[in-house]
Amino acid sequence: MLIVLYPARVERGKIQVSPYSTGALSEADVLSWGGRSVSGLGIPARPDAVLSFNYGEDWRVPNRFFHFQRAQSNRAFADFLNGVRAYWQAKAA
Repeated sequence: MLIVLYPARVERGKIQVSPYSTGALSEADVLSWGGRSVSGLGIPARPDAVLSFNYGEDWRVPNRFFHFQRAQSNRAFADFLNGVRAYWQAKAA
């Protein structure tokens, strides 16, 4: 079994999961475990919302040309990290 871990946090009811979600999904979409997968592990209460956000509204139809927008996601995560850095620098000053 493969388990992949991503850094995540919740802010004002929105979840940030790097590199996939920059606050577009609600905490309830991801963290309210709605069932069990074949592995026995919990799955999001609204897996359709998570899959649609990550792969587009047509995620049910295979698209061999789909590719994750990693550069865009990396920029959004860099913005988040810069905000965290600025917060702690201001607090330390």
